[in-house]
Amino acid sequence: FSGDQLSAIDSSDMPSMSLAAVGAITGGQISQLTTSQLSRLTSAQIAAISTSAIDDLTADQVTGLTSAQVGSLTANQIAALTQDQVKALDPAQDIAALGTAGLKAMTSVQIGALTTAEAAQISVAQLAQISGDNLSKMAADATSSLSTSAFRSLSATQLAKLTTDQVATLATKQIAAIATDVVKSLTSAQIRALTTAQIDAFTTAAITQLSAEQIAAL
Repeated sequence: FSGDQLSAIDSSDMPSMSLAAVGAITGGQISQLTTSQLSRLTSAQIAAISTSAIDDLTADQVTGLTSAQVGSLTANQIAALTQDQVKALDPAQDIAALGTAGLKAMTSVQIGALTTAEAAQISVAQLAQISGDNLSKMAADATSSLSTSAFRSLSATQLAKLTTDQVATLATKQIAAIATDVVKSLTSAQIRALTTAQIDAFTTAAITQLSAEQIAAL
């Protein structure tokens, strides 16, 4: 098929394409498909799209994917998404649709591309799949958008990897949510980056867990 021939296929006929035919679609061809055509592809067909073609989807095409289709993306396909494609995901449905495997498959660059609205939808289970190194690449404003329940679930390794810029923008409710058994993993540099309002937000139980070195950094 040429790009023009593909774009001429009626949307209702898209589910009839064989997986082999879908897998053979090139990057230049896939960008020619309409959002209506793409929305009719089955989950199996979406999973059959090559990684070399997936990153040629336009932002509008990505936005037009259904949550079921986003949920059918393979780990390799997710890892191939561009920053613009990541930003084009629907925060309300697509982040949840990616599941834990989807967040685990994301590269540090992709984590850094997450918008504040997308970060706010990351679940506790999904956050657990993001390595400390990858989490450190999340934009500061996106980090401050993580839910308190997600933030409460941060591991000691994840917390210790946050940059001072990320720490400085955390909401006081996030600070208050830090688990008492991981607060001791805060570095002196992170503590020095805290504002007065953030320091005041620590729970009494959390303060009692701080080491002498950490107290000295306040």
